[in-house]
Amino acid sequence: MRSLASLLATGFLQQLEIIAGHTVEVNVTAIEFAEDASDVLEGFETSGVPESAGRLVVLGRNMSVELAAEMLPEVSLREFASLGVRALILTGGERPQGLMPSSAEMLAQLGLVILSAPSHLKVAELLSHLTSALAGDGAQALRRVTQYLDASAMHQHATSGAPDAGADALLAIASRALENTVTLEPGDSIGVAVRLEGTHVGRITSPRRSGVDGLADRIVSELVALHLAGQLSSRELSGARLSADVLLSELIVAAEDHAVRLTQQARSLGLPIDGWHRALVFLPTQPEHLWSPAYFSSLGNAALAALPDPTPWLVTRSEGALILLQSWGEDPRPVAATGDPAGKVLDHLNAHSRASRFRCGVGSVHQGVSGLRVTVAEGRSALGQPSNSPVVRYDQDGLRPIIVDLAHTTASRASARQLLGPILALDSAKAREIIYTLQVYLDEQSSLARAAERLSLHRNSVAYRVRQAKHLLGTELDNAEQRLAMQLACRAYLIDHGGVS
Repeated sequence: MRSLASLLATGFLQQLEIIAGHTVEVNVTAIEFAEDASDVLEGFETSGVPESAGRLVVLGRNMSVELAAEMLPEVSLREFASLGVRALILTGGERPQGLMPSSAEMLAQLGLVILSAPSHLKVAELLSHLTSALAGDGAQALRRVTQYLDASAMHQHATSGAPDAGADALLAIASRALENTVTLEPGDSIGVAVRLEGTHVGRITSPRRSGVDGLADRIVSELVALHLAGQLSSRELSGARLSADVLLSELIVAAEDHAVRLTQQARSLGLPIDGWHRALVFLPTQPEHLWSPAYFSSLGNAALAALPDPTPWLVTRSEGALILLQSWGEDPRPVAATGDPAGKVLDHLNAHSRASRFRCGVGSVHQGVSGLRVTVAEGRSALGQPSNSPVVRYDQDGLRPIIVDLAHTTASRASARQLLGPILALDSAKAREIIYTLQVYLDEQSSLARAAERLSLHRNSVAYRVRQAKHLLGTELDNAEQRLAMQLACRAYLIDHGGVS
């Protein structure tokens, strides 16, 4: 990813003329060519670039003439922006002659930039230079990798015999070398796996970049993972407490076959996973802060400090949320399920964290490993209910409990994966976005207007997402049973993956 301003600063591309829009805040992640409007939609469906990413589209001669002659019709610009297009280049020297002030204001609101290439500039040559500029500087990327190797070697020599002091420092060294944020995250997030004796204990992640910058990020992440795995083998990275946290985090989201192995490891650590459980799920306004191990540890301590007896409580984090799990050896529902300390813990967390405010979703009491996973899903589901209260308790009535139960059975998970398979083959963030849009659309009886209102999106954006979903699924969803099955599959998937339902 590079800023449009930096792309235009390269020698050859200085020939492009900015017609409208501001380049400062526009980032470019993909270069495309379009002969007509349908190519823009096809590129959106097949490129794998998230809709929110920056697509720079070079327009063919005919399309450039059409847009220039029609003074850039507002509907076309809004449709392009809804598909993640952030810059349009008109070729052949074309430039709109009658750009209205209202259109210029709208372009600024959409974050869309219009440029014009001189008539003598060939499209193939323009695309080649744009692609090379986006890929980045190979020599600079190599220097970044070398800088990490040199700095990490000096650090490991200086801290020989005290590897427990090196994890955060190695991540900081990598971040400085790459000029990118490198973190260690638990769970099955995207990134480079860190393994201890064959067991996945976390991933090295950084904001995604393209070209040689992205390659340098991957190389350094692999090196950090190797260094941290060496520290983990000495059990000096974060201690037994963090090992339990990571194990619980994985157990919450793991597939059925993986969960069986994790269950045995949890029992070997003495975790009370076979008893009765209730989850308090705390979601911050800025969840990225939770990925700092030091910050998470301080939050966990603040949460436990609010409890009169922290002994029956376990602390973990999963998909951007801090989770407290209360455990009992016997069924506590007759006496203990009527109250919980969520409000008091919430006050402690909000007082402790100046960067975020928290909301809490409270699950109901369930037994065993499957119950542990269900109560966490219920806590997340509660946060998806319309409520102005900072503490939301899971609704025991209606269809929601049935869907949550279905979402955590092997058969229903397999059915949901089969129905949604073509969508799940996309990038995970994009897949979740399309599935959530489809669920809201079906909930609103296929009304684009009501779905757009609920999602706070333009109606055209909803229409494109629904059209893409239908295209991928190979169905128009015109059968009642088909719609119900898809609606339940979407809800089950979103509950199981921490989405709003």
